[in-house]
Amino acid sequence: MSTRMNVGNSTVRQRFLPHAEAVRGTRGVLWSIALAALMLHPYATVLLLDRTTQQRLEVAGLLSTLLADVMLLAGALILTLDARLTQSGLRAAMATSAALVAAQDAPMALLSLADRALGPHTYRLSIGHLLTVLVVVWVIDRGKRRESAALRAPFLQGLLLGIALLGASLGVHVVADTPLLMLDEPGDVAVAILIGLTLAAIHVQLSRTDLPRWASTRLGLGMGAIFAARVTSTVLDAATPPPAAIALVALFSALITTTATSLFLCSLGEVNQHAQDSARRAAEAEAEVTHDREVAPDLQVATASIIAGVRLLTAGGLTSDPQRRALTRMISSEAERLGRALSADSTIAGEIDLDALLRPLVVAHLALGHDLTWVPGGLRALGRSDDVSEAVSVLLNHSRLHPRSITTLSTVAADDRVHLDVLDHGADPDVVLPPGLARGLQRARRLLREQDGTLEAVEGGYRITLPVAIGAAAA
Repeated sequence: MSTRMNVGNSTVRQRFLPHAEAVRGTRGVLWSIALAALMLHPYATVLLLDRTTQQRLEVAGLLSTLLADVMLLAGALILTLDARLTQSGLRAAMATSAALVAAQDAPMALLSLADRALGPHTYRLSIGHLLTVLVVVWVIDRGKRRESAALRAPFLQGLLLGIALLGASLGVHVVADTPLLMLDEPGDVAVAILIGLTLAAIHVQLSRTDLPRWASTRLGLGMGAIFAARVTSTVLDAATPPPAAIALVALFSALITTTATSLFLCSLGEVNQHAQDSARRAAEAEAEVTHDREVAPDLQVATASIIAGVRLLTAGGLTSDPQRRALTRMISSEAERLGRALSADSTIAGEIDLDALLRPLVVAHLALGHDLTWVPGGLRALGRSDDVSEAVSVLLNHSRLHPRSITTLSTVAADDRVHLDVLDHGADPDVVLPPGLARGLQRARRLLREQDGTLEAVEGGYRITLPVAIGAAAA
């Protein structure tokens, strides 16, 4: 038996997945470019001033760098939420990496606004950057192996690692004459190449994980952008932030943040889909339990009827061949119906010979000692025979609650309908329906409604109404 369940027209998946799709692929890169342009708005402010000076452009570059670091921190927070949602060590490692890069660079950008001599440290390659990328390799590797420590406060871990790396970089600045790389020195060129190779290794690391290909590609583009920005500034031996390099820094932050956002939205959609599947399975299980409770009284009576019939046949007390044949047919008919009910199969809708349908039920209840009278009416109706049998059985079971009453079963045609009445004469009106029979009545009403029929209470009992078969009324 299958059950449909509507979980709402506006689900989390429906709300968020279109936005996740919007930041994938080419559209995702376009969104990243637009976000990067937004982070470069200090340059637009400077250009709108009456006098554009080198000093103002330098401040604009440092402010844009600071905005990029803030955006990177936002991406780290989103990745942290994603890691918690998916319990992914890799997502946690990515959050840690983004946070440590931002925590290392943002203080330098702030200090550079006060001391221009520190400015080059925010946009040129330095020995500290080699240490940074090596730590990121270690963090990603730990996340790939899903170490439990990777899931513990990844954002805070990133901040602490970033502060530690910043301290190490400042220590190098104190000890060395200049921690900045000079590409006319072979040793510095080797360090720059090593940084580039390490960034490439990080991209390879990510591409061999369970990250979607579009995500690892975008993260690779972001790392390429930040490396190109540093190399450009270093090659130019820039004393002030080159606008092109700062644009690449902003693009790096935008690519990381939009990728993190898309991954998080996809995770929300997957979690919601899982919740929908679980809810559907729970609803199906509940429907199965409800179905079993509804049909249990009918199945119990059918089983009891079969047992009683078998006992009567084997006891040898029957002297009439018609009685034996009637009991045999009842046992066969009820056993077949019982088998279909237990296997969740059902007869298809069609023409029903009501006398043939009612006869085994009457014989079954007589075998159980039910005081029941019935006169065949020779009528035919439209519907599903098993469902109509179940509905009649529920009503007869109800009648058996009144031991001092006499039950009459009759059928009559009325225009294009057939009325099937189950009436109790001398019934006790104070008898309360057991919960099982009450559920059975509800199920019977529902089954009859599905085939253009009804079940309603009338004086002295209940009436089932079904569409009449063609020609039945005339007959």
